Amino acid sequence: MTLFNKKFRIESTRLKDHDYSSVGDYYVTICVGVDYGLFGSVEHGVMCLNGAGETAKQIWETLPADFNNITLGDFIIMPDHMHGVINIVKQSNKTLFDMVGAFKSKSSKDIGTATGIKWGEVWQKGFYDRIIRNEYEYYFVSEYIKNNPLKTDPDNYYKEWYELIEVREEIDKNKK
Repeated sequence: MTLFNKKFRIESTRLKDHDYSSVGDYYVTICVGVDYGLFGSVEHGVMCLNGAGETAKQIWETLPADFNNITLGDFIIMPDHMHGVINIVKQSNKTLFDMVGAFKSKSSKDIGTATGIKWGEVWQKGFYDRIIRNEYEYYFVSEYIKNNPLKTDPDNYYKEWYELIEVREEIDKNKK
């Protein structure tokens, strides 16, 4: 940590020389700035979105229309955060930060209008990102995203990812 204006500041975790508009897969996590259940709740290992959660989901899904150089990988909206994969498939002048910023701005406006939450309080400042470096890592990120609702269930909290895959498959089978 360094000091800025006599206050400690956390250093950026982003790679200093990486071009965040370059082709690649990026895992992002964005946290809400207000209450825990803003987007819904997890029931029996399944995320149940409310109106605000549906709005966030719909706006996330429109990102490829706004940025024609991307596709979306797996994503999930949780009660107090979201995880997603953005695949930049063609170099452009728009960066990962532009994409996440557009999502946060649009969703904050719509969710704020619907709920009365101030637009600047829907999401926390900033977001976590990770460059996905290979297919192996992509697989584990996808499994983490898919199994995230199961981790909120106390019965599953200490299970390993491969055990959660079996739990998720059983839940999916019972839905049909």
